[in-house]
Order: sequence, then structure tokens, then C-alpha cells
Amino acid sequence: MSRGGRLGAGPYGNKALANDNLEIADRTLGLAAALSDAPAIDESLKKLRQQQSQVNAKARAEREKRRQRSEAARQSKNRLINEQLKKYRTAFVQKDFISARKHLKALQKADPGNPKWKELTTVLEQATTDEVERLFDSGVSAYSRGHLNKRQHSGARSLRSILNTNRPRRTWSVPSGYWTS
Repeated sequence: MSRGGRLGAGPYGNKALANDNLEIADRTLGLAAALSDAPAIDESLKKLRQQQSQVNAKARAEREKRRQRSEAARQSKNRLINEQLKKYRTAFVQKDFISARKHLKALQKADPGNPKWKELTTVLEQATTDEVERLFDSGVSAYSRGHLNKRQHSGARSLRSILNTNRPRRTWSVPSGYWTS
């Protein structure tokens, strides 16, 4: 056919354009424009470019919204982590290991897989162990001297809270005659 003749590509492109199938409309109308200089094809191509522009603008706007939501979520997460880390450090320095553990769990939940939390867990466990040993030694020493004042009694309560035990004390009985030789 001649360049100015009627081609079947134009109607197919217009149908694809009407159905919002921009990819097929682009290929079909592009081919039709290459083969013909009919004004209807040029008009359809203008409509296609406008629709493509609108679709691209909408996609850019949606990507920007997603990016902003993602950035807001990241900033919120960072604020939460910084807040919990500050609370953890304060509790740790004050030897409030129960609160420190609570804040460390919040950190692990907010940012799972962060290797820093494993290191903090190890440090907290060691500090807890050291404090338990210190309180235990203090209690044994005071008991052996017969000096269980309020301070040592408070230390025993601290030891119990660190160990997080609310169980009653065990009583031990030694069979009579056990210590006699």
C-alpha cells in the first residue's frame, strides 16, 4: 500500500488505546505512523503519549509515596532504637539488669539480626553474673559474721530480683547425728 493509503494498524492501535493497553497501542500506532502520514494516526499517537505521560506521572507519584513511607518508617525505627538503647544504657549503668534486659529485648524486636544486640546480651549476662556473685559473696560474708543488717538483707532481695525468682526459700534439714564423729 501507499504511504497515504488506509491501513489496518490504525484501528487496532485505537482499540488498544481505548482499552488502556498502552504497550500494544504504542507498537501498533508506531508502526502505523511509520507506514502512513494519516492525521488520525498522528492524533491517536498524541493521545497515546498523553496517556503514557499520565501513567508515568502516576507511577512516579506512587513510587515517591512509597519512598516517603519507607523513609518515615526507617526514621521511626531509628528513633525507637535510639530511645531503647538510651534506656538500656541507663538501666545498665544503674545496675537495673531487669530493665536493661527488657530494653534489650525491645531492641532485638525492633532490629532483629543486628549483631550489636548479641554483644550487648553477652555484656549484660556477664554483668548480671558478676553482680550475683558479688551479692552472694557479700551475703555469705555477712551471714558468717552474724551481721545481716538492712543493707545485706536488701542485697539478698536484690539478688532474688536479679535472678527473678519469686519462689519461697528452700529449707534444708540435716539428719541428726550427721555432723558427729
